[in-house]
Amino acid sequence: MIATGASPRRMGVGHELHGVHVLRTLDDAAAIGAELTAGRRLTIIGAGFLGCEVAAVARKAGMHVDIIDPLPGPMIRQLGQDVAARMAAVHLSNGTKMHLGAGVADFKKRLGHVTGVELTDGSTLDSDLVLVAVGAVPNTQWLAGNGLSLTKGIDCDEFCRAAPGIVAAGDVASWIHPIYRRRVRIEHQTNAIEQGVAAARALLDKAVEPFAPIPYFWTDQYDVKVQVYGIPHAEAATTIVRGDPEDGRFAVAYHHDRRKVAILTWNLPREAVKLRGELVDELQASTS
Repeated sequence: MIATGASPRRMGVGHELHGVHVLRTLDDAAAIGAELTAGRRLTIIGAGFLGCEVAAVARKAGMHVDIIDPLPGPMIRQLGQDVAARMAAVHLSNGTKMHLGAGVADFKKRLGHVTGVELTDGSTLDSDLVLVAVGAVPNTQWLAGNGLSLTKGIDCDEFCRAAPGIVAAGDVASWIHPIYRRRVRIEHQTNAIEQGVAAARALLDKAVEPFAPIPYFWTDQYDVKVQVYGIPHAEAATTIVRGDPEDGRFAVAYHHDRRKVAILTWNLPREAVKLRGELVDELQASTS
C-alpha cells in the first residue's frame, strides 16, 4: 500500500528567505504561529482553503493581511464563482486586502529576510511574513520509471488498485470515481481515512464494491461555517435551496450534466446532513 501523501507546492524563488513559509506539518504550523503578532504584515500567496483560513486567523490576531491569487475569486475552484464572491466579501469586510487576478514576480529581501512581495503589475506589498499556499504535489517522485501510471498522483482503478498487488490511498492516490465518472484525487482528511479502509480490502482481495464516497469538506472563517458534500464541478450551475444569502444562512445545490453533483451549506450545519441524504439518493439514482 502506497500512502506517501503530498507536499506543499513551492514558488520558483524565495523559500530560502527567513519569513517565507509553507504550511503542511506541525512544525510548519508552530513556526508560523510564533510569528502571528498584532501589527505585523502578512502576505498570503494563494486564495484556497489554506490561505483563506490562515488569513482569518491572522486578522483576528490583529495582523495586516494581503492575499494574492491569479484567479478571480477565493476558493473558486472548490466553491464556484457565486459562493467565491461571497467569501471574498467576508474577507474584505474583515479587513483583508485581496489582490485577485494578480501574480507574483519576485520577493524583496534585506539581510536574508523577506521584506516584500512584488506583483506582476510592478507594485510591491510590504511583508514581514509570507505564506506560500499554492496547492500540494503528490509524493510520487520516488516512483518515476517503475511502470506505474502517475498522471494525477498514483493512478488507480475504482478499487484503489494501481497494479497487481499494489494499492494507494490518501492524498497521493487518484482513482476512477464510479459516481462522478472521472478520475479524481481528493486532499481531505475524511477521504484519506475512508480510502485507507477501501485500499486495504482491495489488497486483501476482499473488496466487493468500488470506492465511491460522497466527499465531504468544511472550512471555518471568521463567523462563517461552510460545509460541502460532493464534488462541485467548475462549470456547475448553482441554485439556492435553503435560506437566504442576505441573512447569512443558506444552502446551495450544484448541478452539472443534468444532475446534482454537490451541495453547500453556509452557516446551516443542521441542514447539511439532511441535504447530504438527498444528494446521495439523487446520485445513486442517476448511476443505477
